Amino acid sequence: QPKQPRPVLTGDLSDIRPFVTVTTDEALARRRDLQLARQIIPALALNLSGDEHDAVTKHYTQNADAYELYLKGPYEWSKRSFPGMVEAQRLFRNAIAADPGFALAYVGLADTLLMNQPTASEAAVVLSKAVELDPNLAEAHASKGFYLMFFEWRWKEAEAAFQRSLHLNPNYATAHHWYATLLAIKGDSEAAKSEMRKALELDPFSYNFLADLGQLMRQR
Repeated sequence: QPKQPRPVLTGDLSDIRPFVTVTTDEALARRRDLQLARQIIPALALNLSGDEHDAVTKHYTQNADAYELYLKGPYEWSKRSFPGMVEAQRLFRNAIAADPGFALAYVGLADTLLMNQPTASEAAVVLSKAVELDPNLAEAHASKGFYLMFFEWRWKEAEAAFQRSLHLNPNYATAHHWYATLLAIKGDSEAAKSEMRKALELDPFSYNFLADLGQLMRQR
């Protein structure tokens, strides 16, 4: 049976990191796509800001095993179940072991730790490491905002973290989701609904986003 052709690189180059389970071969192929993108962007003379250019040209990891482990983690995390969190945490820890400089893997690990009150303090340490490795990583700032919002109640700083995340990557759906949560806490329900709709536009099949938007729509 002939192999199916691999999709070509298209779409918004500011958010080309997929959240799907892939094989090692596919991970390597996608890294080649990223390398191709970095070559063609200057030729296309795209009008990118410094942060947008960094998002496109960023090297998350050169370790194929770490990359594959990482890509499997968000799927488990998105289940929002105890077994899913345990498996996601295992995948992210193994990704870090494979590449200790892989900042996104630290963020993934922190996100699993933030789902459980007793491990939130460890999540803060892990997030500090992620930001140290990559100060311009949108995911790290969004997770920092989540920590500040729910565990420190420092809402002004949390809002700044979410806004920084969305400045770095406007297409990060989770940042819109968490920012919407903060706006709802502050009583700005219309702005919260707007942010939640943006999250759903970016990830229309997220039952977590749908459920939270439903909760917001019930508010007057």
